[in-house]
Amino acid sequence: RYDDLTGLLDGPRVPGVGFGMGDAPVLECLRALGRLPAPRESLDVFLIDAAPELLPKALEIADRLRRHGLTVDFSYKRTGVGKQFKQAAARGAAYAIILGTEYTDRGELVIKNLRTERQHAVAAATLLANPTATLSDL
Repeated sequence: RYDDLTGLLDGPRVPGVGFGMGDAPVLECLRALGRLPAPRESLDVFLIDAAPELLPKALEIADRLRRHGLTVDFSYKRTGVGKQFKQAAARGAAYAIILGTEYTDRGELVIKNLRTERQHAVAAATLLANPTATLSDL
């Protein structure tokens, strides 16, 4: 019961009952019922933009890769390339796609396989036409 709760908050003294539940009990209930989806343990691609003006291009590439069923993320905070690589590693990304002005001006992207450390410049059109095949070739 919540008798006189409103009175404690400078309202009229009213008897009452109520129910309150936060996100933690809901989470535990879903887990107990087996209805909680399993989180993915890693990302397919982490996009790294070397300059702030490349963010719109990164968003476009993220959208296109997601439409092909890939899990893609990028840094929402303006940080240096090194910190973005650390973020990619922490998220368990398999590949990093680096957007740098020297490459994007030529229509290219740099793809780095974060497991083998191999990287190659690839035409953006090639990657976006068939991302799964392009990535698996690295």
